Amino acid sequence: MKQIQKPILGYHLLMDLHSEDWDSLSSMQRVKDFIEMLPGAIGMRPLGLPTIEQWLWPPDPAWGISAVQMISESHLSIHTFPDKIINGFKGFIHADVFSCKEFSQKKVIELFRGWFNVRLIGEIGQIQWIIR
Repeated sequence: MKQIQKPILGYHLLMDLHSEDWDSLSSMQRVKDFIEMLPGAIGMRPLGLPTIEQWLWPPDPAWGISAVQMISESHLSIHTFPDKIINGFKGFIHADVFSCKEFSQKKVIELFRGWFNVRLIGEIGQIQWIIR
């Protein structure tokens, strides 16, 4: 039986990131600057301006900032939760990068690590964390 090779329709990186840097996770400006920097840093082209919104307000533990940037190749999204606690860790970013154009997932992770002082990284769907 002949194998049919499926075409790659896109490259998708989903991340759960832990950071104790409350100031970075709670700053609209910091999140805005990051989402505006990211496309060019990974060879993508932004379409228009990003959308950035704060959801709820402290002390609600579900409060955070969400940012979405459309790119000509697809989209980037970031959702910060400065007060969210998972397994005893406080402060999270849930993010995804989707593109029909190949990109360096390692570079994306390194950019998040540097910008938001990320300490733990896990890809969605995996139970384990990578301690950095």
